[in-house]
Amino acid sequence: MKVSEFWRPLLTDALIESVNADDGILIYLDTEEFRQLFDWKRVVKEVRGIIEPSFHVLKNGKYTTPSVWAKTCRGAMTRFIIENRASEVAKLREFSYEGFKYQKDWTFVRE
Repeated sequence: MKVSEFWRPLLTDALIESVNADDGILIYLDTEEFRQLFDWKRVVKEVRGIIEPSFHVLKNGKYTTPSVWAKTCRGAMTRFIIENRASEVAKLREFSYEGFKYQKDWTFVRE
């Protein structure tokens, strides 16, 4: 048995239980690669909702997602949630950082 085969169900259970004990909404601010720690299909099925903010920069008329900005903004949003004790999802729309502002569908853009 691989280590991941042992831990994955336990981590998935803990995540789902924690999210559902709160309001059932998961604000996912980690990178795609960390999803493999969980049974993501099960997480999607068993929590009420998942919000995955994305961060884009308008450059030469096109939107790009520079990984450095995405990582920095995810960290800044984490700080925003903690410092503002943001317990309502709508509060996240007020997040702004280094010119990034909410547009729609949990997309933040810096023009």
